[in-house]
Amino acid sequence: MTLIVRIIALIFLLPFIGLGQEICIDNNPLLDHLYNDTNSISAIDNFDLDGNPRFIPISDKHIFTYRQRLIKSKKHLYIVIDATGRVYQANSITPEKICFTRIDSTYFFGYNGDEIVFEQNDTLFALGGDGFWRMNGQLRYYSPNQNEWNILKINKEIPLHSVLYHMKDGNTKIYYLQTAYEDPSTGESHSKYIITLMDVLNRKNTELGEMNPLLTKFFPDPGKVTRIVNTIALNGTFIAFNPDNIFLFDFENNAVFRLKNKNITDVFFGKSDGSGPLQLFESGDSIYYCKSNDSTLSLYSFHISRNDFVKEPYRLYTPISKIDKYIIPTLFIIVALIISGGIFVYFKKKKTTLNKNQTENTKEENHSADIEFNQIELELIKKLANEPGESKTLSVEEINAALGLSKKTLEIQKKIRTETINRINHKFKIIFNSSEELIERVRLEEDRRYYMYTINKENKKRLSVILKRSN
Repeated sequence: MTLIVRIIALIFLLPFIGLGQEICIDNNPLLDHLYNDTNSISAIDNFDLDGNPRFIPISDKHIFTYRQRLIKSKKHLYIVIDATGRVYQANSITPEKICFTRIDSTYFFGYNGDEIVFEQNDTLFALGGDGFWRMNGQLRYYSPNQNEWNILKINKEIPLHSVLYHMKDGNTKIYYLQTAYEDPSTGESHSKYIITLMDVLNRKNTELGEMNPLLTKFFPDPGKVTRIVNTIALNGTFIAFNPDNIFLFDFENNAVFRLKNKNITDVFFGKSDGSGPLQLFESGDSIYYCKSNDSTLSLYSFHISRNDFVKEPYRLYTPISKIDKYIIPTLFIIVALIISGGIFVYFKKKKTTLNKNQTENTKEENHSADIEFNQIELELIKKLANEPGESKTLSVEEINAALGLSKKTLEIQKKIRTETINRINHKFKIIFNSSEELIERVRLEEDRRYYMYTINKENKKRLSVILKRSN
């Protein structure tokens, strides 16, 4: 009976393991400044996973790889571990040590990565992020009473990553960019770059417009955006892509400003070794940062103002017109209803004929299309087919490694992996006139959240001719 009671107690206490745990680490100039700074710092962030310090020692090799993000309110300094929900609060400091206490009871990980994390009146919030299966646009907050994250109801979910954003009015309003993405759970894709305003107090998303194409070209890979500062004093977001393209995005006034102060350019791109500023944040009228090649995390700063920029002749985004959004669609619906009442039979017959022609054209296009597997696709097929032995099963990480995606962000890994496998399966169906998938996804029995990829014996036999020809 005693053993059963202990097991039940362990199961009950599992969510609280780590809660209240105090961890003292070496103090450094960055943490010391933030702990003692009385300003409300809207955001402290860097987009460079490899250069991000691991302040809290983590023994779990999976969690260790995630970014540790600093959040500063007027009262407290926090460390939030990306994609885990873990929250550590600084509670004491000396010249030598700074101590953090874990205040959450979260024990899941691998979800809500690359979310926008912020504080509002000393309450932690998180918006969006990427998980096992999909990108989301959820608004969540950390409850100190329950020691966990809870979700808030909003008017419309718009999936996003923390690629570009601007927070103002005490972080009650957040402008953010929704980049192109594909939802693997539904197969739906989104190709536009939309600027959206989240009213945190009213839990309301409002899509403002599509980002100017002159700027979207800088966002093919969110992981490349490594230098960004949310600045309240300049009423915008300072973002550096390369020495010739350093901007201030003014979301509220739909304006773009280009940096003209070469001294500031040199801070970001003046080092021949490629090092640059990390852990950027605004405090007062200055921007503070650490150097990526300085393990001591010494703190540097520079003053910045609107005089350091010149206004560009184009807008940040094309606003969504109310006429385009409401009146024009309504007129189209009315006209369509009037027309459809008199000529329904005609259109039905014409639609049948068109569908038949389109089906025939599609078949011809499919057969005339390039249905050869390219070299990358062949290499992945060979790894799975494991000639001449039995077919192998590869994990998501092994697929990423085979495609050379190990150092890419979670979003890019998922996008390229999904597109490559879909393309291989599509070509296989055409070549062999089959309705089956070549590369199958199978759930792990020991953990149903994870998948493995494989090729069955029957399909492997069909591939033998192609694999021999490629050799």
